[in-house]
Amino acid sequence: MDQEVARYLQAFGRGLRRLPEQERQDAIREIESHVEDGLAAGASADEVLRRLGHPQMLARAYLAAYHFSRVRPGGTQTMAEVASAVAFVGSAGLGGMIIVPVFAILSITFGLLAVMGPVAGVARVFGARWVTMDGPHGPLPLSWSIPVGFGLGLVSLAVTWGSYRALRFYVRLVAKGYERWLRPLALTSNLMSGK
Repeated sequence: MDQEVARYLQAFGRGLRRLPEQERQDAIREIESHVEDGLAAGASADEVLRRLGHPQMLARAYLAAYHFSRVRPGGTQTMAEVASAVAFVGSAGLGGMIIVPVFAILSITFGLLAVMGPVAGVARVFGARWVTMDGPHGPLPLSWSIPVGFGLGLVSLAVTWGSYRALRFYVRLVAKGYERWLRPLALTSNLMSGK
């Protein structure tokens, strides 16, 4: 095998170090086969590698395909699989390092408020002194505690749902970008099919 191809495959393999070993070896074999097919068709090693692109970018596309194949829309997945895909997207660039944490924090914070609003309203009615609800002109009447608590809960729930949907949209958008990167290479790995 050409030394340039060997270096490329080695760099590609290093970029896949976060994949399970079997998936990593399958991806390396697939790229190696792709290179061999290109060479057999008469292309030079340099030309085949240039078409594949930078080995680290190709590795990131494979990692994305692997992580996103584990999070199936409408399917069942473990929290670890979802967290793995979100963590990958969060590390995928500057946008991910800002967008993912912002929407994750919004979802968690307002999710807690969605629960705590109604609880605080009910607790205030039953005499909890630690709960205060102030309006623009001072403390709210005690009779308003439950409706205001539930109203706060509903608004918080809407923000939680919106943040979660925005986070899912962003993750899918990044996934589509990585799929576009792999598609022109005509790669048909198990990673892309979700097997």
